[in-house]
Amino acid sequence: MKSKPLSLCLLLLAGSPLLPSCASNQALRASLADRDQLIRDLRAENQATQQRLKLVTHDRDELRTTLTNQAMEVPPAPIEASADTRRPTPDPADYGPVIDTAGLDVHGISLERQGDSVIFGIPASATFASGSATLSMEGEKALDAVIPQLKTAFPDGARFFIEGHTDSERIKRSKFASNRDLSYHRARAVHEYLVTRGQIEDKRFVVVAHGPHHPRDTNDSKEGRSNNRRVEIVVRP
Repeated sequence: MKSKPLSLCLLLLAGSPLLPSCASNQALRASLADRDQLIRDLRAENQATQQRLKLVTHDRDELRTTLTNQAMEVPPAPIEASADTRRPTPDPADYGPVIDTAGLDVHGISLERQGDSVIFGIPASATFASGSATLSMEGEKALDAVIPQLKTAFPDGARFFIEGHTDSERIKRSKFASNRDLSYHRARAVHEYLVTRGQIEDKRFVVVAHGPHHPRDTNDSKEGRSNNRRVEIVVRP
């Protein structure tokens, strides 16, 4: 009676090492099966990706062909001439159909444009005696040539800046305290003539005195200083 339980115990003890081994094998087989399934899934996804790539490449090639055909059907746009060849560079005096540049040239009046501004340059040598702010007869004639242009070539909203300029030579024999003082009184003389003789509204004018601080030329020569002595009528919108 005591021998059976002992034999059973020995048998169980002898077979117990096989149980973990069986479990490990089953887990390994399951892992291999999962890996094989993953490989199959990746291969299937790769095949699908390759198929989509072929379709996209085909669509791209068709679109490129369509665009090429359309470009061949559209006639080329005419080549526009450059600004230099389309028309000659406008003369600085060509800012309005009523500006009589010939009448201005007679009196040595220059005409130029800076941005939206039109500048009438009146040399002081033609309008004032040395060290004087009184208009000469020649200066009045010069302004008489400018007046019609100011009244007809520009809209009512345009402003007229009368700007006086001098050279840098120190005033020696004059009643004016400085070059700026002289430039102001010369600009004021031009302003008063345009208002009284030209009958242009006073409210459209601004009088500016620059003195020697905005030269057009060098002050190291007689000719340069002469060019710097001037009154400019600057027309601004």
